[in-house]
Amino acid sequence: MPAYHSSLMDPDAKLIGNMALSPIRSQFKGPAPRETKDTDTVDEAFYYFKANVFFKNYEIKNEAK
Repeated sequence: MPAYHSSLMDPDAKLIGNMALSPIRSQFKGPAPRETKDTDTVDEAFYYFKANVFFKNYEIKNEAK
């Protein structure tokens, strides 16, 4: 069973301190771009957390983790 990895990582994403500045769904104006799709970073984290928490060795593949 493979681990689930983020589908939101863009190759030209802005990085702040080695972390991606990912889009979020919000009504407030801020530094992150606004999300236009149905799922955003927070929704994806909640959805995949339970599946990924059971892996002993979880490999971080990109900055969106």
